[in-house]
Parts: sequence; structure tokens; C-alpha cells
Amino acid sequence: DGLEDADEVTAHLPPLVADTDGDGLYDHLDSDMDGDGVPNVDECRAGGVSGLALVNGGFESPAYGGTGYVLVNESAVPGWDTSAPDNLIELWYGGFIKPAYEGRQIVELNANYASTLYQDVPTTYGDVYIYAFSHRGRAGSDTMRFLIGGIEIRTVTDGAGAWGRYGGVFTIEDAVSSFQFQAVSSSCGASCGNLLDDISFTPACDLDTDGDATP
Repeated sequence: DGLEDADEVTAHLPPLVADTDGDGLYDHLDSDMDGDGVPNVDECRAGGVSGLALVNGGFESPAYGGTGYVLVNESAVPGWDTSAPDNLIELWYGGFIKPAYEGRQIVELNANYASTLYQDVPTTYGDVYIYAFSHRGRAGSDTMRFLIGGIEIRTVTDGAGAWGRYGGVFTIEDAVSSFQFQAVSSSCGASCGNLLDDISFTPACDLDTDGDATP
């Protein structure tokens, strides 16, 4: 599944099973790892795990009906800020140009500028988190960089034909972690491209809230 066995053990993932619930998604990319209908992050929260401050990972708020796009001030998008000088974030909704990876809405990272979208999350030193996100090009191959606190975790390139789904494990080193998505290049220019959706940062908790013997 692309993860080192030692990292999976640290994150309470089964090192010899790539897809615990058999839904076609590797565990570290699956927002409901055991397939019980309860998102991983909610199961962790139910077990008293702290540091679950990521907000609006699917860009579903503010919600819009119909089909189209909108440029809104960062203050109107819960959780997220942008480095763009005009402070605008571009949301697509209802399948505008490309369908969402999940839900109805996505964000175009290159709004009027090639910028960085980020969220500062309270975290605890030494905690292990599982991250996942979905990325897609708009008109061709677009490249985006994922960073934590300014340190590059990975750079991804995806074409317009399908969503790329990425995930991994990391250990927290700060009381507040800044999760950053930075536009690197786009096939359609600085004010176009790099679609992003379904971001999650889930604490690696070992819980079994539905009692089926699968964390």
C-alpha cells in the first residue's frame, strides 16, 4: 500500500492488510477505515482523542446550490486561509467542469493567483496523524506541493482525467501545525488549475466503537 510497516504499526494500521474493509481504498486513504458508517475522525473523537481541529476538509461550507463557481473572501470559508493577495478562495459546486471527489464542492487552488491554501491546527507533540487528500488537474497536468509547517511532505502531479488520492503517516512536532497546499504549476496558467478536495488529518487512534473487533 506504499507505507512502511513500521509507520503503519505506529499509526495503528494493520501492516499486512492494505484495505481492511474491502472498499477499494487503502486504509490510510479511507475516511471510514472499518466501513461502519462512522468517519475515522469521529471514532477518534468518541474515544477522547484531542487535537481534532481540522475544519471543512471537503470545502462543503459555505454551501451553494445548483452548479457553478464563486470567489469568496477567506473569512467566509470556515477553517481555511489563503496567501493570495486578494484573500479570495475559489469554490466549485454541483459538478462544475469536474465532479467533486466527495460531496458537492471542491476548491481551485489557483484562484486569481497561484497561492497557498492553509489551515493552522492545534496539535500535540509526538502524536501520530494519518493525512489524506485528493488532487486533480483542471485542463491538463497540474502540480501541487503539500507542506506541514513549511516542510515539504510530498509534491503531486495529476492530469484532468481523474482524481489522485494521496495519504501517509507523520508525527507531530509542534503545538500548532500549519497544513499547507501550495500551487506549483498549472497547465492553464497562474489563475487556473490545481483542484483539491476531501482533506483529512486523523489522529492514529486504536478504537473499536462498533464492537466488531476492527479498530
